[in-house]
Amino acid sequence: GLATRQGEVSTFSVKPNGYTGSTVCSPKGATATLKIGMLFPMYSLDGTEHVYSSSGHNNMVGALMAIEEINANLDLLPNTKLTYEVYDTKHDPGTIIPNTFYLATDSFNGKGADVVVGGAYSGPTIASHNVLKSFGTPQMSYSATSPLLSDTKEYPYFLRTVPSDAFQGKAIAQFLKDDLEYTNVCVVHGDDAYNANLAAAFIYSSLELGITVVKTIETNVKPTNKQAADYIAVLKQAACRVVFLSLHSG
Repeated sequence: GLATRQGEVSTFSVKPNGYTGSTVCSPKGATATLKIGMLFPMYSLDGTEHVYSSSGHNNMVGALMAIEEINANLDLLPNTKLTYEVYDTKHDPGTIIPNTFYLATDSFNGKGADVVVGGAYSGPTIASHNVLKSFGTPQMSYSATSPLLSDTKEYPYFLRTVPSDAFQGKAIAQFLKDDLEYTNVCVVHGDDAYNANLAAAFIYSSLELGITVVKTIETNVKPTNKQAADYIAVLKQAACRVVFLSLHSG
């Protein structure tokens, strides 16, 4: 549902499918209205309850502050007024999909968003873009780093302001080899899109650099105490002094 107040609704019609250009004003010099749909994780599922996400809330506040600053300073984005609608993703693909569909179709009094900002984690962002690409709606993410999203055929309208995990995985592997001078490593990663793809990027770069990946363990996002103890026992038996972890905290 709607997570915060709705911005002023645009009077311009929704762009046709496949639209990738900029808003054209007619007559020349008129003010264009850009309708921005925003997706932030205000709450996340913890067991059977949804708990407050301070990071999602802070990112939303930052986005609203930017919109207000741009609208108040005509020199920043001339002849353009930004409007917005904000929805919660709950860090959950099952929640983000219907909210994304609504933003693409029925938001802004039935006109739909011109662009969607957000998604946060890579898994929900991927699910969101699979909806948006059907409508030709561009999506910008501030934190989704999965290398999968660099595939312009699968995610043709996606862009991000952070680098792909392909770069992070390579940098960590190079640090392990060149600075720490280790030649073997064990890898433990979550089975979600973010953690699995970061681990894959690290493993690929490690093998290129001649680092031996002794053991790889995939776990769910929240393993039980017994599962965690079993993984630790396996690592103790493995002949590696360094363990690369790609897991969410908590």
